[in-house]
Amino acid sequence: AWFEASPAQLRERVLGQMRRLGWTEVREEQGVIRAQVVTPLLRFTDDVEVRIEARDGGSVLHVRSASRLGKADLAANQRHVRELLEPLQPDSRL
Repeated sequence: AWFEASPAQLRERVLGQMRRLGWTEVREEQGVIRAQVVTPLLRFTDDVEVRIEARDGGSVLHVRSASRLGKADLAANQRHVRELLEPLQPDSRL
C-alpha cells in the first residue's frame, strides 16, 4: 500500500499500531520491522515482517505474515495484515 506519509512517519505509525495490538518481540533489523503475534485460540506464534520504502513523494508499505507451524492458519495471517493496515488506511492507496 502507498501512503502520503514519509518513511519515518509511517515507521512510527506502524510501531505504534503493533504496540496497540499487543504484538511481542517487536524489533528492527536491517530496515525490516519484525514482530510476533500469538493467536488467541490455540496460542500459535506467527511472524510479521514489515518493510517501508520511499516512493512517489510518500511511502510504500510491504507486509508479510507467516505461521510457524502447520499449513492451515484459519485466516490468521490475513487477519494480522488487516489489523495492522486498517488503522493506517486514511491516507493510503491500495
